[in-house]
Amino acid sequence: MQRVCVPRALLEQGTTKSVAHKATANLVCFLLQEGAIRLYKSMLIRHVHNMSLFLLVSAGMAAFPNALYAGDDAVDAGDRWVQIFGGRYTKETTGDSLNPFDVESENNYVAGIAYGRDWRRMGPYFATGAEMGIAARIADRRSGELWGGLYMRSKGLPLLPHILIKPSVTVGLSLVDRAIGMERVREERRRGNATLLYYFGPELAFSLRRYPEWELVYRLHHRSGGMRTLGNMSEGHNANTFAVRRRF
Repeated sequence: MQRVCVPRALLEQGTTKSVAHKATANLVCFLLQEGAIRLYKSMLIRHVHNMSLFLLVSAGMAAFPNALYAGDDAVDAGDRWVQIFGGRYTKETTGDSLNPFDVESENNYVAGIAYGRDWRRMGPYFATGAEMGIAARIADRRSGELWGGLYMRSKGLPLLPHILIKPSVTVGLSLVDRAIGMERVREERRRGNATLLYYFGPELAFSLRRYPEWELVYRLHHRSGGMRTLGNMSEGHNANTFAVRRRF
């Protein structure tokens, strides 16, 4: 399909077609096109950069499991876990929110508890399981959230001689009683319903090799409609959260 520049098209429909007017229309079209291209490239680069911060650690390290695996079953401290967590919601999209140190945040918070259990081990390096959690969403009006999902996690990769890193990702469904913050804005803008959305939770957990049952966890707590397949929503809400997890 051929692209149509609005200023040039409007000029061609008019009666005045002077050289000056044509030059002005061409210049406006060029600036509009260049500006759109640069804006798109800038947004794309920012999303790729922020996603890379997470994916390079998780997927990149997993590319050499024989060299990176922590080495013994004692590192895997248990197939059940419970955690308490808290965090702050952002105004940004998923990609931008993955960088917790450079993101515009809301004055809205989330705090809760979650429980999970491994179902199946995938060789010596990975495991799959299920989790569920409940959270209070603290904003100008209170809200509650209940979610559940399936996850895949690493059982422990050595980051430093005495520190293990455990990438994981959870996908599932999230139910809330009311929308808050940017989620409410997006709901009204889309004329959607944010009550039931998809849940997505990429995370990085850290533990000491001597105490692998205790983990400090960073997770992006994300809800979305999956390209408007749920609730007529696209982006929902993102929160950068930090947790303390105990395995047993």
